[in-house]
Amino acid sequence: MEITRLAVLFSALVLSGCHSAGQENSTSEVSKYATPYGEWKFDFFTPKLLSAVVTHVKLIDTDGYVYEFNTIDKTQSDPEVVGAWNDFTRSNFVSINYNKAKYPPHFMVFCWDSVIDKKVYETYLTFKQPIWEKMITPAAHKDSYGRITYYKTMVIGLAPEGKVAVWLQDVDDHPTIALHLQP
Repeated sequence: MEITRLAVLFSALVLSGCHSAGQENSTSEVSKYATPYGEWKFDFFTPKLLSAVVTHVKLIDTDGYVYEFNTIDKTQSDPEVVGAWNDFTRSNFVSINYNKAKYPPHFMVFCWDSVIDKKVYETYLTFKQPIWEKMITPAAHKDSYGRITYYKTMVIGLAPEGKVAVWLQDVDDHPTIALHLQP
């Protein structure tokens, strides 16, 4: 039943792609992957001087809720990323105002324009159970103030030729966690 429901939701997401349609929907079930910290956030960035603009995001969370983002927080350039991704990328650019969801992501599709190679890309990401569990489970360490730490910010790197990398952001001097997602 759950697989059928998710297959239908994912099919609708894929068919709509980067075209604006519909509003947010929700199932009546309560997800067992509820975040203990409220909403999780996601942020897009590019390597130094390799600008890109995210124009549209659709997301299905683990509760089956469909989000459509037509207003997205600005994609910033990370001056620390030159030549290759690194595991210390942080979402410290600006506060995240729009890129938020209640439950961890199950599927995400987003459209983005690479300014450098003058192309438009449509990227599909699928997130599996180990990632959801990582997002709702406290980290083994605490932050510099002694508070419990959660992986509640997803950082998505965009580079020319449609290259995308995804991390769960950590705190202080702890490296981000690279998510090896299959296209």
